[in-house]
Amino acid sequence: MDESSGRPRVLILVYSELARDARVLRQIRWLRERFDVTSAAFGPSPIDGVEHVELRDLPPYIGGRLERLRYAISFVLGRFRGLTVRNPRDQSAAAILGEREWDVIIANDVTALPLASTLRARRGVLADLHEYSPRQAEESLMFRLTSARNFRWVQRTYLPRVSRVTTVSQGIADEYARRFGVRPVVVANAAAYQRKSPTPVGSPIRIVHSAVPSPARHIEVMIAAVRDTTANVTLDLYLVDDGGAYLQSLKALATTTPKVTIHGPVPNSELIDVLGQHDLGVHLLPAINFNHRWALPNKFFDYVQARLGIIIGPSPEMSRLVHQHGLGVVSKDFTAQSLTELLNTLRPEQVAQWKAGSDAAARELSGEHQLETFERVMNEMLTARSAP
Repeated sequence: MDESSGRPRVLILVYSELARDARVLRQIRWLRERFDVTSAAFGPSPIDGVEHVELRDLPPYIGGRLERLRYAISFVLGRFRGLTVRNPRDQSAAAILGEREWDVIIANDVTALPLASTLRARRGVLADLHEYSPRQAEESLMFRLTSARNFRWVQRTYLPRVSRVTTVSQGIADEYARRFGVRPVVVANAAAYQRKSPTPVGSPIRIVHSAVPSPARHIEVMIAAVRDTTANVTLDLYLVDDGGAYLQSLKALATTTPKVTIHGPVPNSELIDVLGQHDLGVHLLPAINFNHRWALPNKFFDYVQARLGIIIGPSPEMSRLVHQHGLGVVSKDFTAQSLTELLNTLRPEQVAQWKAGSDAAARELSGEHQLETFERVMNEMLTARSAP
């Protein structure tokens, strides 16, 4: 407890670029109203009025090629305990944070768990797991043989030491419970509530998708489907320019049809307003790994707050909410052909009903609703008789 403010002290810890981590930024904005918050992450903080500690993004070994080879050999042999104890990134962060004490430490994702377990938290550590790490890239044999083994070791070792666990979807929570014996509470990546009304359906019907252009997301499927449909639709893609070959291939494919336009990224503060100029948000995320299958991503909730209808593939978590709230339609699979067939049946009055469904569900599916859950977990920690 901060004696000057009378409020509990919370450290929000993450090994990522804070300015780009929407979930962690949301945590900071949520909790600063009721707690004395300190953030620790890579890069500067875009949030004024909150203490921030900038961490060093160091490699997992110190030295030249020989040390790199020793690290690689130890990693392949599964000597994770020694590598974790000697991790330069954790040692550097501990030198900055180790003399301080908090009431609660929020360790964001598996990579922050070892460091969080060495710091002083009077009421314990809350592990916020953004993915199911051991299977996040399971389509890769190299990942399964290396990183997946490390993630499993870290979670077996450190999850029993935390007070509470949260994660992003029920399917992922169920897998953590099955494999590691913890019972995560679901806190979805929902955007803040927006006071908006659905706009009239356009002619053509305006479809939108915003993303980082990763090949694993198969954005080309959406372009091909819109190109081939007979429906009066357009597709606007707002994509981060990462300089990669995949984005260039998408731009080349988009030139094959006047229905598709690729734009640059939109600042997060403007995203909902830009999305709201459209009618339908589309997101077909092929289930190439466990996390894709059980995804409940930011953009789904962005589409709701923008008061859009939603088109998705048969992803269980998103499908459940689409059907429950009448938000849109689910294609039968993740192929361009299925999406084209679906688009061919679109009617403006149907799209208007879906947009109205998003409007009706916007408050329930907002970040504020998730904040209530997150605050309950925090308060349970603060009032518990003991911490691990």
